[in-house]
Amino acid sequence: YSGKNFDTSREREIDSGWAWTSPDVKQPGGLNFSLAQKLYTDKQYALCIKSVEFARRDAPNGPYMDEMDFLEALAYRRLGKAEKDKFLISKSDEKMQELMLRQNKTAGGYAPFAAKIRMYFASEAYRQERWLDAISDFEFITSEKNSDKEEDYPGIIMASAEAYFQLRQFRRAERIYRTMMDKSPGSQMAKEAAYRLGNIHAQERAFKKADEAIRKAIKEFPDYEKTRSEAYFNLAEADFWAGDYAKAKQSFEKFIEKKELFFIRIKL
Repeated sequence: YSGKNFDTSREREIDSGWAWTSPDVKQPGGLNFSLAQKLYTDKQYALCIKSVEFARRDAPNGPYMDEMDFLEALAYRRLGKAEKDKFLISKSDEKMQELMLRQNKTAGGYAPFAAKIRMYFASEAYRQERWLDAISDFEFITSEKNSDKEEDYPGIIMASAEAYFQLRQFRRAERIYRTMMDKSPGSQMAKEAAYRLGNIHAQERAFKKADEAIRKAIKEFPDYEKTRSEAYFNLAEADFWAGDYAKAKQSFEKFIEKKELFFIRIKL
């Protein structure tokens, strides 16, 4: 699934959309934090890390320390990528894992950037097909207060359903898709969910249910079916096993036609 701000097909930038606090340089560690932000923006990652280390030495309990630790972890990651150093990237991941679970000393609960970090790990687990890890992180994110107000929320829900589907936990996936269709009828998510219901039934070889779900999706969302060639393949299988070979032939031909048009669009 590729959504507005949640794209499971590419590596996610952890700090995407994050707005850094503008520090008061008179506060403990404030000057270091201001300098570290500038160095990070200027891609001076090693110097950024040093600035954070100085702040940790001089003002370990300063008001910006949690956010500076986050900045330091990001700098290690960017530096590791720039130098192709797996050790630095691993060091960044270790710091991120710790920060993700760190309790906010002043406001209580998790640090404000914890959800950003967990989203990154969830996205990576999903891309690497570590479905159980992805589900664990997705469920943690969606359990947070006001998570349903975030732009990423619908995409997370859909990715969770897909992860359950890959684990062959079809009833859980189906419940998520049906909820999406009920809560957001007519949305892109609802259209996607309608077609995926047909995929679930086809995987279960419940061909009568698959036939009904797919035909309903095609009828309700005819424009969306242009990208869903597999819907016709599943229909063809349902018709074949029902003994309606003429319909199966038509659906297979439709599948081939849609598939060819899809590849033509990609090439163009």
